[in-house]
Amino acid sequence: MPMAGTGGKFSPLRCSKCGTTFVGTAFREIDGKKYCEKCYQELVTEKIAFDNAQKDLYNYIKEVFGITIIPPEVVGAITRQISYDKVQIKGLKATIWYYYKVLGNTPVIELLPRVLKEQYERTREYLIEQRKIREVNMKTNINVEPRVVIISKDDQKNRNKPKYKMEDL
Repeated sequence: MPMAGTGGKFSPLRCSKCGTTFVGTAFREIDGKKYCEKCYQELVTEKIAFDNAQKDLYNYIKEVFGITIIPPEVVGAITRQISYDKVQIKGLKATIWYYYKVLGNTPVIELLPRVLKEQYERTREYLIEQRKIREVNMKTNINVEPRVVIISKDDQKNRNKPKYKMEDL
């Protein structure tokens, strides 16, 4: 459609993500925003990955808590954390693992939203510390040359002599 004040010409549209201009109908639309084909495919791929990660999180919650249905208030709390607090799904899954598997706390599904909120940062710090330990361990040379200790006869004679503590002298 001609735009008002353009003299009957089409005005070029811009991709909402990358800003590439395109003319006519060479665009895809999601939630009212227009995207070039490349950005559209990236968004669809991201959406699929997000949905799969979310399903994986929910399956993990069901496994840890031994339930078949996650209460709606728990799903809502998780959704809010992802949307508003901008936490990552893999971080939430790691938090559940840390709090219940590493720390050994008893799983109570009603407490999960609070646990996720309070333990997310602690889990992050724990995982960073574990990564540092792994890096140090990877750099450490564990191939130590064996040592041979030879005991002389004099050393054997001294074995039965009384030993004194430095504090007693």
